[in-house]
Amino acid sequence: MKIRLDLIESRLQILVEQWMIPVARGDFKSRLARQLVQALQEHLAASPEDHPASSQQYTIHLHPSLLASFEQRPNLLAELAIGLQTAAREAGLYLPTPPAIDLASDETLPPDGFYVQAVPPSGKTGSTAVLVLTPESTQQEIARKKAFLIVNGQELVYLTQAVINLGRRADNHLVIQDERVSRLHAQLRFSRGQFVLFDLNSTGGTTVNGQPVRQWSLQPGDVIALAGYPMIYGEEGSNSAGQGDTGRTSAMDTSAE
Repeated sequence: MKIRLDLIESRLQILVEQWMIPVARGDFKSRLARQLVQALQEHLAASPEDHPASSQQYTIHLHPSLLASFEQRPNLLAELAIGLQTAAREAGLYLPTPPAIDLASDETLPPDGFYVQAVPPSGKTGSTAVLVLTPESTQQEIARKKAFLIVNGQELVYLTQAVINLGRRADNHLVIQDERVSRLHAQLRFSRGQFVLFDLNSTGGTTVNGQPVRQWSLQPGDVIALAGYPMIYGEEGSNSAGQGDTGRTSAMDTSAE
C-alpha cells in the first residue's frame, strides 16, 4: 500500500492554518505539518511489522510563549490528533486510533520555535525518544483525578487507565452490549490532566450534552451518548454527575492494553 505523505502534510497544513496562533510566523503551519509527517515516518520505521500503525505517541517541544498559546486552546491537541488520523486514512494509511500528542516547554528555542519527536513503540529507545510524563506519574495523576462514568444510569465505572477503548467488541476496556454501538466506537485518552473523548469514525456517532462531537475535553457532568447509549462523566468531589444515585460499581477490563 502506497502512503501519500505529501497528502497527509497538505491536509495538516489546512487544519493548523485555522488555529491562528498569534505568536507564530507565517510558515508555522507548514513547519508543524512537515515535522509531524517526519515523526510519523520515524514511528512507522520503528514499529513492529505486524502492527505498523499502533501506539503512536508524539511530543511537540515549544518555546514557553508558544506553549502558552496552545494551552489557551484546550482542544487543539485533540483536533490535531483527529486531523492526523483522518489525513493518514485519506492517504492510504489506516490508523486505528488517534495518536497521543503531548506538549513540552523548551526555553532554549526561539519565541516561535518548536520541534516534534516521536516516542518509539514498545519501549524502544533511540535518538528521538522522549516522554513528557513517565507511566508512573501519569498513573498517579489519573488516580488523583478519580474520574468515572455512570453507564446507562446503572453502573459506576472508574477510569483508571490513560487510554480506554469503548465499544461492542469484546476486547474493549469498556464493552457496551448495544447493537447501536460500533465495535470500536470511541476512545477516552488522558492528556494534560484531563480525559478527552474521541469518536473513532463510528456508525451511530457520539454526542456530548446533545451536540455531535468528534473529540471533546470532558468536564464533570458531561452527558455522553454513543449512538444513543447514555453515560455521564464525573469526578469524585463533584456532585454534578449525581454519583450517589448509581447502582453497581464495575471495574474496567485491562486486558485490552
